[in-house]
Amino acid sequence: VSHRARPISGLIEFSVGKFRYFELNRPFPEEAILHDISSNVTFLIFQIHSQYQNTTVSFSPTLLSNASETGTASGLVFILRPEQSTCTWYLGTSGIQPVQNMAILLSYSERDPIP
Repeated sequence: VSHRARPISGLIEFSVGKFRYFELNRPFPEEAILHDISSNVTFLIFQIHSQYQNTTVSFSPTLLSNASETGTASGLVFILRPEQSTCTWYLGTSGIQPVQNMAILLSYSERDPIP
C-alpha cells in the first residue's frame, strides 16, 4: 500500500492508516478507492469527519439511505470477499458550501478484535 494518498482524475485514493484531507462539493459524489489490500485483511473501517456540514459515505454512487451514513463523524464497515484487493466507496455532501473533510481507513484481520 502506498504511503501517500493522492487524487487522480476524479478519484480520491486512500492508504490504510493514513489520514487524508480533502474538500467535497455538491452535487456529485466523489469516488474513493483503496488499492493493494493485503490478503490477510478481512474488513475495513472507513471513518470521515467534517466541520459544520454533514458528509455522506456510501457503498453506492447514488448515496442510498440504506447503504450509507451521513453526519459530521460517520463511518462504514466493509467486509471483504476472499482475495479482494480493491475497495471503492462514495463520498458526498448536500451542503451548498464546499465541505472540508478528514478521513482514515483502518484494516483488520480475522484475528483482530472487533473495535
